[in-house]
Amino acid sequence: MRIAVLVNVFAGISYKTVAESVASGLQMVGHDVNLMRLYFNYGMSRQYAWSIYDAVILVDVPRRMIVHEAGAISTQAPAVVYGITEGRLVGQDYTGIMVPHAVVAISKYAYEMLKLSNVPNVVGYVHHMVPPDIYNYAMGIKEVRKQRYFLYYGGSWRRKSLDDIVAAWVYLFHTEPLMRRFKLFIVSDRVPNKYGLTETDLRMFNIYRLSYPMDRATLIRLISGAYAVLLPSKIEGFGMPVIEAPALGTPVITLDCPPMNEVELPSIIKVPARCFAGQEQYDPAGPDIYFKPHVFDRRDLAEVLFTTASMEPEEIEKLAVEGMKAALEKYPPTRYEEILKVAGLLT
Repeated sequence: MRIAVLVNVFAGISYKTVAESVASGLQMVGHDVNLMRLYFNYGMSRQYAWSIYDAVILVDVPRRMIVHEAGAISTQAPAVVYGITEGRLVGQDYTGIMVPHAVVAISKYAYEMLKLSNVPNVVGYVHHMVPPDIYNYAMGIKEVRKQRYFLYYGGSWRRKSLDDIVAAWVYLFHTEPLMRRFKLFIVSDRVPNKYGLTETDLRMFNIYRLSYPMDRATLIRLISGAYAVLLPSKIEGFGMPVIEAPALGTPVITLDCPPMNEVELPSIIKVPARCFAGQEQYDPAGPDIYFKPHVFDRRDLAEVLFTTASMEPEEIEKLAVEGMKAALEKYPPTRYEEILKVAGLLT
């Protein structure tokens, strides 16, 4: 098939990574793929002759404008929105607009949320796969070796629980001498500052903020060497670290709630939480497709952190190897062809 994969030039890092992964994965199984970085807000449906393609995949939030543009493209070729769900969908009116061939969500949870948001033609979901650069790097790993640091990488929105991570870490630093043997690296666009701590203050607790955005190759090496990656996010559409980190031989500490617990890998370490238990809050800076966030106790996060740090290197390396093997087998980039199958374009 001849396929166009589209991504907004203004999109976040994760969107671009997913679009590049979709394009590479489809190329790996023999499709003729054109990865296009476009200005999504400027009538893309009218700027190109889409009839030369057998399928067009847009990687973006299925906002009203994106759904309309995909619907317009579908008059020339089947257009599929691969539905990243971090975006403003609540209250949008999808009546009277052109409908895309299909909308495919990124998780079961995201699929349910898109259906509740009345996005038209939502047909199913396909989890994110291991990005090709991580997949290739992981295939070259001969021996897994863990260093004494934990890692958080991603955005700084309140829903990401970055302040909770810092609070749990500082508590353990004071109460458990073992934790003073570890460092916490944060790859984010801000310093956690809920308690008025500066970057200099944080270093007293072995907490270091690294450059963001970080060179991709450097980030991959950093993930690969960590004792564990932290993703106790209160609200997620999927959460790339739950796939990326295990594939690189690194466990992930995350909440035992959708969509993170949809991924069953041996090296995913779950923190107890009350799923969909929080109060919905309107946040102009954040997404409001979601309804109720997850709620967890920082003491539970601290306990899981300490239990993981207490594991002997040989023990956590064994767990990491099991997770890496499972991730590479279950989520190779070639499985992005499932998007086409779920959309009814391939049998």
